[in-house]
Amino acid sequence: MDNADNKNSAAKKKPLNPFLINAAVFAVGFVLILLYATLIGVVEIDLYFLNISASGVKVISTALKEIGLAFLVASIINISIERFNRIRHEVEKSELIAQINAAHTSQKDALIGRINKHMFESVFERDIPSPFFQEIKEQLLETFFLRTTSEYNYCLTQKDRDYAKLIVRHRYSVKNLTTKDQTYNLRISIDVLKKFENDYCFVRIGIGDTFHENEDIKIAKTKKGNTYEIWEACVPQVIKSQEEIKCEIEYERLSQIHGKEVACSLLPTARMAVRVNDPNKLFHVRCMSLHPRSERDNTSSYDDGTYEWEIDGALFPGQGFLIDWVLREPLNNSEALRDKDEGARGSPSPHAIEPVGADTGQI
Repeated sequence: MDNADNKNSAAKKKPLNPFLINAAVFAVGFVLILLYATLIGVVEIDLYFLNISASGVKVISTALKEIGLAFLVASIINISIERFNRIRHEVEKSELIAQINAAHTSQKDALIGRINKHMFESVFERDIPSPFFQEIKEQLLETFFLRTTSEYNYCLTQKDRDYAKLIVRHRYSVKNLTTKDQTYNLRISIDVLKKFENDYCFVRIGIGDTFHENEDIKIAKTKKGNTYEIWEACVPQVIKSQEEIKCEIEYERLSQIHGKEVACSLLPTARMAVRVNDPNKLFHVRCMSLHPRSERDNTSSYDDGTYEWEIDGALFPGQGFLIDWVLREPLNNSEALRDKDEGARGSPSPHAIEPVGADTGQI
């Protein structure tokens, strides 16, 4: 019995549909206007039970007109206001939901961050300061992509007394670590000495099954002072979740005859190796690891002009190799040897390129 009463009470309290109310008001107003239009041509009303003079008919018709117009205007205004309020309420509701979701996401991320930090402290029994943990989080835990292999191949020849010619080929495999498809941007950037720009070129860029060669490669050139330009190329590619694809970059450029090269990645890399080929056996080449682990020298013979190194372990972004070379003949001079050693410890030359295929903004 109580349930039935509650249902009846709820039914009684249910609000009327605003649209039906407005429609009824509009209909009443329309009927009143029709009555006014009917009475406007009537001089007087003389019925056996009703006798209205002409002036009375005029008063009644005018009243019907005014009331009818009022009803019509009221219904139109109500419909407009009701629609406006409905749209405003929907917008406010959407904004409120977005604010709640944003606050919830922020709180959730903060909670996950605290849990991760406490988890590291519990597992490794180390109190890792926040700046270090934040760096680990950004560079490794939140990265979209990982390089499983990275191999650099350099061919080194002499152009003239001051410059060497480099043919660089970089091959690597990149994997999407996330659960969603992600766009990977294969980038290449080199500094170009403008007076020798004919000695620079992008030979080949390949990612997955897509390859671009020579003139097909779109190059963006940026002026860097009066002497240099920066040449950049970018090829985007969608990589499916957990998919691994192969990438290849090949280009030619000049370097100082006593030059340096930095080979590193801005992505976490499982394995990196470097090979330098000196076909004319004109240079002494050496390599230094930019990594806590020392480089492993896989060179079979230093007399055949082919040198190979690798790092036995994973690399974080920014780690890799520093390679330098000098002509063989000046090594007979002890001063040249000393200059070479000092140069190896100094900053890379202005010809040293940015890391090949550096991945910016891949978060």
